[in-house]
Order: sequence, then structure tokens, then C-alpha cells
Amino acid sequence: MMVKKEPGSCKYGSRLDGSPCWSLTDSPATDYLKLSSSQAKRTKKELVHSEDLRTRGGTKLGRAGIGMIRAYPMRRVDGHKKVTSPAATMITGCRGSTMLQPTTSFVSSMPDPFPQELVDRIIDEVQHVYPDETHCKAIWKACSSVCRSWRTRAMHHLVRSFSLDLSDTRRNTTIKGIQALHRFIKFEAPPKFPASFVTRVCIRCIYKFKIVQEVMCSLHLYPNLRELNLHGVHFSDFSRSKIKTLSKALDSRFPLPPLDRLELDCISFIDFEHLLSFIGMSHFSALSALKMYSIEYKGNPDGDWSECVSVKHDPQFGGPSFATSLSLREGYQNTGPPFTEIIGVLGKSITELELEIYNEQHFDFDFDPNLYPSLRRLSLTFGRLSLSVLTLFGRLTDLKALTHFSFGVDPLLYWIGKPDARNKVIEGLDHALTPISRMPSIQEIVVPKLPGASESLIESRKTGLLVEEDWDDQIGRLFKQ
Repeated sequence: MMVKKEPGSCKYGSRLDGSPCWSLTDSPATDYLKLSSSQAKRTKKELVHSEDLRTRGGTKLGRAGIGMIRAYPMRRVDGHKKVTSPAATMITGCRGSTMLQPTTSFVSSMPDPFPQELVDRIIDEVQHVYPDETHCKAIWKACSSVCRSWRTRAMHHLVRSFSLDLSDTRRNTTIKGIQALHRFIKFEAPPKFPASFVTRVCIRCIYKFKIVQEVMCSLHLYPNLRELNLHGVHFSDFSRSKIKTLSKALDSRFPLPPLDRLELDCISFIDFEHLLSFIGMSHFSALSALKMYSIEYKGNPDGDWSECVSVKHDPQFGGPSFATSLSLREGYQNTGPPFTEIIGVLGKSITELELEIYNEQHFDFDFDPNLYPSLRRLSLTFGRLSLSVLTLFGRLTDLKALTHFSFGVDPLLYWIGKPDARNKVIEGLDHALTPISRMPSIQEIVVPKLPGASESLIESRKTGLLVEEDWDDQIGRLFKQ
């Protein structure tokens, strides 16, 4: 189906990309564009059967010529001036042939029916509905193509985390060989657009100090970086002076963004002072959250220290910052596992504390409530039940600011042990939790649904603050952490 150019009926113009287009000028379709949307719907059928449209400029289109008329965004041509019209008409034949094509997209001035905060919240909830990371990324990718207001938040989730894994470079890989890796080059020279969305960086398995220094000096390329995760970095293989060398390199040329959270996973240091010299660098002065898992000291005679400790500081509850507590650590002496040492130094700054203790030798660690005057949330997870756990509960009543307490047991290790000893602990659990449930400041106590424990929790349940958590929920919470 063809339309000839006739004087006075159509003018020949061009699209933005330079390709030709047709634009109606003197025809009933031009009047149709001037109608409101409601009027256009009423007159649409009349225009389809209009004789003026069937015969324009003496050229008949025939019965199959006009199937329907749709309002599409177009660019009108008025002489040599290109005028953007809010809408134009595209005539589509019954067989699908198109005579007029749109040239520009029309952005409606209608306000967004959803507030931006609601859109952001919907996109954020994807990670809670779908635990599979691959499925989440597919949904966020689709959300990023919906519209501009959806794209920013979706892109935040898609590229917010960057991981550099060098676990395969431990043997027979030179420094130049590592620097030539594609993933290493990608980390050191990120495009500005995705780099601005990155808020979390995970560095895994670096075995050479020069690479550690080079990676740390590249973090300034991510201006919105707030979380840093170091996994499998053996600082114990480097001398104490290397930490000072790293700090000077960062101070002089490549200052880090203000980090909020630092995670140390399977990291080894020479000793506790070596650990504090790293955490105490000026680049970590803005930290409000610190998580450590399986920290080792060189030549550790006590074996595996696989405990996990997570501490947070909320400035609204007062207390010194982590940086201030670290600077005032002079005179502190402790020869216990790393988790007891770090909470001892940062005690006055801690408002939230989470401990996962799997070594039964550490169940009765020295917990002095007077060291944590600002502690409001406490979560304790043990590998097994023992009487030393109940003894520890007796000290918690001295935490005058405590509002939330959570107690958990590793579901995989719970059944390992003597049944008689386990049952004896369950019988004494109610007696240990009752004083905590009667504390004036306490608002909620979360305990696992242990077999046989629900029937024995009588007195501690009377306050109405006791909440029993399914083991499936507890497992999910531990893996999420």
C-alpha cells in the first residue's frame, strides 16, 4: 500500500535520525489531534470511515487502505521548522503496513501515581521475597528498564557489590601476572557510571603485600563505598611496619571513602596489637559497625578460634565512637580469644552486640556488664547448651539499658552431646530467663523452640515479652548475617 506525496495534503520531513517521515497537515486528522482524549475516542470511529481520509488530494486509498487510526507521538514539520507536537496520527493498514511512523517519544506530564519512597521500598523487598541471588538480579534488571524513577534504585541493587577473588593466585603467580588479570584490571579501572553505585567491596585471598596495598589504594575510585569485606588476607605474613606503610600510602595519595562497616573474615594477624593497628588506621575512623569471624593469631597455641562477633555503635544513644575507644585502649590487657579482646576495648561504644560462640571452652568468657553501659541489643548463639550458658544469663540483669535480648543454639550441633546434661539445662532455662524478662528496660526476648523447652518456660512467659523462634527462621537469620 503506497501513499503519494500531493501538494497541500502532506509535507515531507525527516526524523531525528535523518530518515524520511510523513506528517499530516491539512486533513481531518489534523483536527483530530486538537481534540481531547475523551473526544478523540468518540470521533475515532467516525474518522476511520471519513470520506476525506479515504480520498486525499485525488488519490484513493481503497477499502483496504485504512484499518484504524492511533494517536502516536510524532514530529510535525512546518516549513523548515521542526515543531514537536504532543501527539500525531499514524495510519496503519489492515494488513499491518505503516504509512506514518512516530519520530519522538512523548513524555506525559501526568504525575507519577506512586511516591518515589514507595517505589524504592518495593524494589528493596525483592531480596527478601526471593533468596536466590540470580533470581533477584533478573528481577532488578527488568525493573531497571521500566522507567527512569525505577532505574536508579534497581541499579543500586544490581551493581552495589563488587567482589575481587584472587584465591587462585597463591602459587606460581607473580605480581605482574596478578596485575594482568582481567578481573584485577576491571577492579582498578571501573567505569564511572557503575562505580558510583557500588557501596560494598569484597576482597578475597590476597597473599602479597604489594597487591594488598594496590587494592586498598584503588578503593577511592568507588566514591559511595561504605562497606569493606576482607576475606583470607594473611597480615601475619607481613611485618608490623607494613601496616604503617599502607596507612601512609592511603594518607598521601588515595584517601578512602568514609567507610561505615568493616568485615574481617578468616584473617590472621601477628597478635592483638597488630589487629588493633589495622583497625585503628585513620581511614576507619568513621566506622559504626565491625564484624569479625575466625580471626587467628600467628602461632596460636589454643587451636581454632572460629567465633563470630559483630558490634555496632549508634551515635544517638551516646557513648564514644569506635575510633575514640581505640585511642583510649592504653593499659588494657587481655589474653583471651580475639572476640573477647575486641569487645573489651570497644565496650563503652557498643550499642549492639552479636556473638556466635561454638567452642565450649569459651562459653564462660569473662563478661563484665559494667564495660557496656550503652548496650541495647544483645544476641548470643552457642554451639551447644551447657550450665555455663545459664550462668552467663545471670549477669545480664546488670545491663541497665538492654531492650532486646536474643538467645540461640546451633541447630546442627544441638543434638551432639549427652541428653541428660541437655535436659538439665532446659529445666534451668526458665529460671535463668525470668530475671531478664522482669528487667524494666527489656522489650523483647527471643528464644529458639527447643524440644521440651516450651513447656518449661512458665515464669519467664508471664511478662508477655517472650518470643519463640522456629529453627528454620534462626537458620535463615544466621545465614543472612
